[in-house]
Amino acid sequence: MQIVFEDTLREEDIETEDYGHAKIVGVYGTLEEDCLFVKIQSWDDFKEHQMFKSLIGKKVRVTIEVID
Repeated sequence: MQIVFEDTLREEDIETEDYGHAKIVGVYGTLEEDCLFVKIQSWDDFKEHQMFKSLIGKKVRVTIEVID
């Protein structure tokens, strides 16, 4: 079984915590009634978050594979 999350990462959805060291955004499923989501989080001691910033405005897909 696979669970797939797709969303476009928007600047207005990003949370900043720990004085700018952490950047966090949720990626939600395509179904409205689905209560499951994942978070993409970046930690940067220098508060630059280069890789995280490169995802802003891009559509991302996160896949969870259930292995029995």
